[in-house]
Amino acid sequence: MRKKPFSHKLSDDITGFVGSWKGFVFHVILITSWMAFNTMLPSLAFDPFPFIFLNLALSTEAAVSACFVLMSQNRAAERDRKTLDESYVSNLENRLSMAEVADKLDKLETLIKRLNRGKEEKES
Repeated sequence: MRKKPFSHKLSDDITGFVGSWKGFVFHVILITSWMAFNTMLPSLAFDPFPFIFLNLALSTEAAVSACFVLMSQNRAAERDRKTLDESYVSNLENRLSMAEVADKLDKLETLIKRLNRGKEEKES
């Protein structure tokens, strides 16, 4: 099996984290902490109440993570296409094998019928 390039592994790892419960909990904690810090400590607040900087950070994160998600989905679709192609070829081979077996069974059935007719003719 071919080793995945670093960029593929990175985008898959980021997508895996962003789309997991661990990523969700991380975001909830981060956003809640940001809002609590900037609300409860007004003298140290670097992003007061309408949280404009938080909004900018989250919008940027969404735009960047969407790119990673799309890259990961494209590779997953490519893997799925390869799997479907392999399944199609395998199914086609199986159908051909089954057709050969069916033909052989038909020939055997015909041969058995001939042998039975010949046997019946000899007995009569």
